[in-house]
Amino acid sequence: MKLKPLFYGGIKVLHANIFDKYKMPLGVYIALTERCPNRCVYCNYEVLRKNKKYEITTGDVFNIIAQLKQAGTEKLHLSGGEPLIRDDLGKIIDYAKSKGMFVGISCSGIYIPEKVEMLKNVDVILLSLDGEEKIHDELRGRSSFKYVMDAMDVLKKNKITFWTNTVLTKKNLSSVDFILDLAEKNNTYANFILLQHHGPEYENNLPTFDKIKNLIPDKKDLQSVLKYLLLRKKQGKRVGSTKEYLEFLLNWDDYNMLYSDKTYNGIKCWAGRLFCHIDSQGLLYACGLNMGKISGIDIKSLGVKKAMEQAPRLKNCNSCSVSCNLENNLIFSLNLSSIFNWLKKL
Repeated sequence: MKLKPLFYGGIKVLHANIFDKYKMPLGVYIALTERCPNRCVYCNYEVLRKNKKYEITTGDVFNIIAQLKQAGTEKLHLSGGEPLIRDDLGKIIDYAKSKGMFVGISCSGIYIPEKVEMLKNVDVILLSLDGEEKIHDELRGRSSFKYVMDAMDVLKKNKITFWTNTVLTKKNLSSVDFILDLAEKNNTYANFILLQHHGPEYENNLPTFDKIKNLIPDKKDLQSVLKYLLLRKKQGKRVGSTKEYLEFLLNWDDYNMLYSDKTYNGIKCWAGRLFCHIDSQGLLYACGLNMGKISGIDIKSLGVKKAMEQAPRLKNCNSCSVSCNLENNLIFSLNLSSIFNWLKKL
């Protein structure tokens, strides 16, 4: 049952809120590869393809998952790059499920029709969708919209749960209703995230500010869309993002900044304490924002538990606008509305 690991995870979250020193990788994100056939305009794929020469093997991943389970992991999310580019993805999903984990993946939709059999045991798939065909293809590459539509049809036929994930840019702020209507049609939910970037000195999957500055929405326009999403959610439309998450983003000071030394709405950051990220080379980070800024901790050398203990957090970072981090922080801070929102979607 897909909710069983979430139930056990809930008990561990209660412990963490009671005991300050309680620490475990309850929720973990693993980037299985940096390889990707897509050419999203807001991805740093040029640097990734050049610099990442090693990729964790099937055996490496199995070993990491086994250690994660021993360390207390209940929820595992697999990403890339494009995770479906790996022919062993089905084996990895099945192995994580055999350990009793809740397993999700993020992907573009490409390869799903021909590889759907390997996805039969996954709990949820997040499909990238940035708007109507012309807009989506402009942002993510030619024919990428068709990949998403074909993927939705195949996943529905195979009764595999999926949601959509939309990066809000200047190009697609007017596409919100199209995306919500598509979610209604497919009996799913649409999640919305902000455009992310780093400065020129960082090398990870996020682009430099100069590369995507023309895609960053004006503050007033973005806030108008966030207010509209809150309204549509209140009206019962299929907005998957939580109310608290959208309100948090609405109050964010500077949309050109990913993180802040401020604490917003009393929401605690649980990075490195209840969740962490592992890259395609087997390096563990307290948070995905650390990649390219702080050296990752090698799991092969130290093991998961010690790597988690030693993984540093960013200085002057107490809150961020990154969707997966923020939604995790709301849940791990026992925000009941956020918890019920996610359970309802399953």
